[in-house]
Amino acid sequence: MITEDQTAVVEFLASPDTHGGAPVEKIETHASIVFLSGRRAWKLKRALRYDYLDFSTADRRRAMCQAELRLNQRTAPSLYHRVVAVTREASGGLALGGTGVAVDWVIEMSRFDQDELFDRLAARQRLGVELMPPLAAAIARLHAAATRRTDHGGRAGMTWVVDGNDADFARQPAGVFDVDECRQVSRDARDAIARHGSLLETRRETGFVRECHGDLHLRNIVRLDGVPTLFDCVEFNDEISCVDVMYDLAFLLMDLWRRQLPAHANAVLNGYLAETADVGALALLPLFLSCRAAVRAKTGAASATLTGDPGRRRSIFDRRVNTSQWRRCCCIRRRLASWPSADCREPASRWSRSRWPPASVPSPAPSWSAPTRCANASAVPGRSTASGPRAIRRR
Repeated sequence: MITEDQTAVVEFLASPDTHGGAPVEKIETHASIVFLSGRRAWKLKRALRYDYLDFSTADRRRAMCQAELRLNQRTAPSLYHRVVAVTREASGGLALGGTGVAVDWVIEMSRFDQDELFDRLAARQRLGVELMPPLAAAIARLHAAATRRTDHGGRAGMTWVVDGNDADFARQPAGVFDVDECRQVSRDARDAIARHGSLLETRRETGFVRECHGDLHLRNIVRLDGVPTLFDCVEFNDEISCVDVMYDLAFLLMDLWRRQLPAHANAVLNGYLAETADVGALALLPLFLSCRAAVRAKTGAASATLTGDPGRRRSIFDRRVNTSQWRRCCCIRRRLASWPSADCREPASRWSRSRWPPASVPSPAPSWSAPTRCANASAVPGRSTASGPRAIRRR
């Protein structure tokens, strides 16, 4: 629901006069408008209120701009600069960072080449698999430094996801999704939550639920100076962003599979496990992938409905949302038999014998320290601990 008229602010930011005469390109999403001019980008949040998002007042938009700046500077400090007021000056005109009364707020960012976005690279078949290990390392660093959130995630957090998927599937127009398929997806997800409820809770209690990215797909990753850079993380809803770290990663894995890039997904997962040794999450990966695919299906269908593309709506659900189907295509399935139990509470006796934990890895602090990189991502199994993931070196 639109709560305020921002027409004057949008026209002001879209005017070349505001940017020293430089032409302005405008990129619109359902929740924001980005104005590109010269070497800068200015992001304005729309005056909206939904059940999952509240940008309804200028004060709320300021708070959310500040939250977005803080969260994204964790991974993209060169992109996110500051929060700037749009002010009403004594003359009656608007200004960026003026001395008048603030009427709205924007985030000042560096502009980058849109062709360097990972989704565009993938579409042009230019997304090299060699970018996946550094991408995995970047995600592991984000998760390692992220704030713990034991008040979110766990069994209740995943149930909230499935409930939301159910409700959104039901809202779709008749014929978009097969009703029986939707019910089966929900049953399988709820069965998986019931089977793995204790593991979900153990991970929540022991530091694996963190203030993550929340929307980690290819469109929110860009190659800057040759380096994979995460940006545009979720700031507006802790239920979406404060999740199990493997659930955060699962969105990217699912997106790569969806784009017929299983080798890339395998490289990301192996690289992430090498960085974190979070083998304890593998039992949850089919559930996490299924839920992420369902989220993608419902959001894609909503977008396709707006553009009037029924063929696209139907194809979205054909991307194998069901947990049993993800279980078959999961890229790490064949390795599970040779790795320690996925139950993070079970002693790692198979890997002990003075090898676990290795002397080179210090005991974890109350929050993770940066993970140590393993020598061989595909050959070094790791293990989750009760204080979050850590890595092991080969001796």
